[in-house]
Amino acid sequence: MPATAERERERLERRFWPLMSEDFDLGRLVSYGGNKKVPFLRLYRYKEAFSTKLVNHFLDRFEASPGDRVFDPFAGLGTTLFTAMQRGIPSVGVDRLPVAAFVAATLPKFLSLEPGSLLDAFNGLAAAVDYWAPAPVAVDVPIMGVAFDPETLHRLRQWKSAIDSLDAPFQDPLKLLFFGILEETSYTVKDGQFLRLLRDKTPQNPDAAFRQKIAEAEQDLIAARSYWPNCHLYQCALPQVILGDTRCLEGGDWADAPTILITSPPYANRY
Repeated sequence: MPATAERERERLERRFWPLMSEDFDLGRLVSYGGNKKVPFLRLYRYKEAFSTKLVNHFLDRFEASPGDRVFDPFAGLGTTLFTAMQRGIPSVGVDRLPVAAFVAATLPKFLSLEPGSLLDAFNGLAAAVDYWAPAPVAVDVPIMGVAFDPETLHRLRQWKSAIDSLDAPFQDPLKLLFFGILEETSYTVKDGQFLRLLRDKTPQNPDAAFRQKIAEAEQDLIAARSYWPNCHLYQCALPQVILGDTRCLEGGDWADAPTILITSPPYANRY
């Protein structure tokens, strides 16, 4: 590290040190692995996320109530927003990654669905997916040609067309589940912030992988009733998700100023 950069880092540390605190006990709460048994949050793999237990820890520490408003300026998967919603606490999140903002905005929509409804919608699409023309996506992205078998990519694009034909409330939840099978149907695996190509990997069949993902979501629709017995509260605390740069907060609803901030800022390494 250049000497000037190190001096600047030390200056910033001295300036903000009175506002900082370290709590090593929180280490066991941070990992995304803590969400693997949480309904809906397990449906889209997002390793950079943190756990609902961490968010609940701080909401308890801050004695948060429905009169507060939680803000996550780097919302990612939307764990902070989703957890606040379950406690009837309004929240707002910002993320500049389109897929992250989409997932964060879509997760709450699962709670409005009845068990069995996703499977019915899927079965309706499955009966006609053979007849759909492939969606005009991914054809100009070079990595798609090596990440997927041609037949698999063709089938995925047919599924995309079929899903796009749906109306609310099923289109976005099914699209999220569709995004959730892309890695397992490809020759790639997520490796940190990148995709690693594994030619010895055996990709799953898209139809089978999608049906399995639907089954997982249906299990979550049932489990959510006991996991969150007061989930009806979410209707009055639906999070606001903004696709944008958190350094420029124009365009959001800021009539009610946030009272609590919980976030994990981007790692200052490559970008």
